[in-house]
Amino acid sequence: MNENSQETLRLIEEDDPSLTSLSIVKWEEQRPYCPGRFYSEDNNDFNTLGVAIGKNTHIKELVVNNETILDITHNGFYEGIHRNESINDLVFHCGTRNLIGGIQHKVLTSRQRHTKDLASLYINAAVLHNDNEGLQFIATTLRCCISLKNLTLYCCDITDELLLPIVEAIRGCNTLERLDLDQNRIRTCEALASLLSDPNSNLQTLQIQHNSIREEGVINLANSLVNNTKLQTINIFGNSNQINSTEDVFSRLLCNTSSINDTFSSNHTLEDAFGAVSDGSDNAVLLHLNRGKDKIHVAMKKILRYHPNIDIEPLFKLNIDDDERNLKGLPYVINWFDKAGLAVADNRDGHHYEHYDYNIHERKLSAIYEFVMAMPHMFVPVATRAKVDNKKRKRRK
Repeated sequence: MNENSQETLRLIEEDDPSLTSLSIVKWEEQRPYCPGRFYSEDNNDFNTLGVAIGKNTHIKELVVNNETILDITHNGFYEGIHRNESINDLVFHCGTRNLIGGIQHKVLTSRQRHTKDLASLYINAAVLHNDNEGLQFIATTLRCCISLKNLTLYCCDITDELLLPIVEAIRGCNTLERLDLDQNRIRTCEALASLLSDPNSNLQTLQIQHNSIREEGVINLANSLVNNTKLQTINIFGNSNQINSTEDVFSRLLCNTSSINDTFSSNHTLEDAFGAVSDGSDNAVLLHLNRGKDKIHVAMKKILRYHPNIDIEPLFKLNIDDDERNLKGLPYVINWFDKAGLAVADNRDGHHYEHYDYNIHERKLSAIYEFVMAMPHMFVPVATRAKVDNKKRKRRK
């Protein structure tokens, strides 16, 4: 092994806490000393490395490149991988080859008893469309993951059909926060929509850029997010231009203006979609609003923005025959506008892009005026009311 690899081996053997990532690389990737990189053409060196890995307690990430010139055949290396208790992130670069039979397959098999502790799995360029055994192996592994937070299947030629067993495997993993499926061949997104519709899903970021997604897929995703309160980012950049015509679907998702109740029940969690957070569109405004920490405040801001004339009539028609009871609705209206004032002043999301005039004070006074006009006899003095009634009787005669 060269000097770089010798230094990496020394740090591993000494259990140096500064070394938390180990990369098994090919010769061409070696640079002037880069800690954590290891290469050798001698299998015995990998046996020595395996012994050191088995005793190390600080390595968290293991990166394996399938383009390593030498296939690691020494069982001592894999036994060390098996014994290690600290590795919980695996990064596999498969070089557009099948997963089964490669170094990655052997490493992952060696880590089977630690699968429950796996926090991140990154697989790059594994050819899965003609590797059913590899696909099933990934699905079986994922079903055992109870701590997985990040899953990346990058450029693995995954179609909607191939995605089904993967989604079913991670459906029960409520720790998963990020799913990256960049550079695949996903079209309809039906499997992903079913995952996002699952109330047990805690997915916060979905990366599906540079696939084959069209209008149908975007609509499926938008519909799946109607009741989703976890997903914050969905990246669909680099798909068909037809998805631009579906932005109105996301507008309804983010702020359904059919009624105040529909607006209140809209999605207030999604913060980034289509890359629209900075393009000045209505969707960009809504996505920025969704960054507010207090979702009740977010909903109030949307109501104030998109319902300029708030209908308060339902509040003073609780009982059409009991004006005293109707009048009790007035404090609720005043209280709502007071809370709306707090919502408008809430900038805890850290974004001061907003210069919208919500006119809280004026709208509160307008609401009170509507109450007065709806029940004038509750606010006019008795003596004055009697004079008005007398005038009305005289006109009738």
